[in-house]
Formats: sequence, structure tokens, C-alpha cells
Amino acid sequence: MSGLGVNELKKRLKSMEQKELIQLICDLYKTNKYVKMDLDSKLNAEISNPVMTRKYILQIQKALDYTRGRFDIKKAKDQVKEFCQCNHDLKSQADVYLAFIESAVELTVELGDINERFYNDVVNTTWKYVEVVNQLDERMIASYYPRLRHILYQIQDIGWGFEDEMYDAFYNIDGFCNE
Repeated sequence: MSGLGVNELKKRLKSMEQKELIQLICDLYKTNKYVKMDLDSKLNAEISNPVMTRKYILQIQKALDYTRGRFDIKKAKDQVKEFCQCNHDLKSQADVYLAFIESAVELTVELGDINERFYNDVVNTTWKYVEVVNQLDERMIASYYPRLRHILYQIQDIGWGFEDEMYDAFYNIDGFCNE
């Protein structure tokens, strides 16, 4: 079964009474976590963004925490993806991406070499971070520089071409190579 399509959906929504629309949106809000997150970020950003951002950062850190004897990079990547689909604030997205990168690097420092696939996942996420952070203003970008320098310090001599790839990504951040 195919959906209505955007034009048909708009047509049907326009024909509904305001009370029906409110009920429809409330029902979606209650039953779909993605709708809830999206509406929270759009309608109540000053409160929900920091809370939601912190929640996702903690979930990412937990997924990449080896104290339980294992880590789950797929779960961490999925958390980043889910957050960015539902939260359109670029600074919050940059914070979540960077938390992923920092946690992955800390995991590498703790365990030593992991594997090429792991490092490729981290590098690919880092390039997404670069895309997002370069959309912020210069002052905001510069606020990340100390954390980025710390990551570069931590990844010295890591194999699989990881160090080179991370340097390449970070030096594509506006103003970072001049730092």
C-alpha cells in the first residue's frame, strides 16, 4: 500500500477542522517517538534541546564504554543518526557528533588498536561533524578547537591510517588549520 503523497496529505489536512488537526498531532506525539522529538525540538527548543542533547550524548558514551567488557559502535552510530534526524539545531548536532568522536577515541586509547571497520565508522562520522560544524559561526567553531586538539593528541600513532584521516577531516574545519 502506498502513502497519500505530500500534495494529497496537504489537501486532506486543509479540509480538517482545527480541533481534528490538534487531535491528530497529539495522537502522533503520543505514539511516535520521532514525532515527539521533532516537535519538542521545534516548539520548545530552549528547554528540550539541552535535555535531549545530553540524553543522547550519555547514550552514545554508554554504547562506547568498555567497562562492561564490550562496546556497540552500531548503537552509538544509530543514536547519532536518530538525534540528527529529529533535532535540527546545528550546535546540538555538532555536540552529539563530537561526543561520539571523543568517546570512540577514548575507547581506542583504552583498548589499543581495534579494527579498520571501527576506524572507518569514526572517520565517516567525523566528516559528518565537519559538515555540520562548518555551518556554525566562527566563534562557535572556535569553541571546539581545544577539544579537537585534544583528540589529535590522543590519536597519535594509531594504525589503519586513522590518524591521517582524522587530521584531514579536522583541517577541513573552517579556521582550524590556522589555529
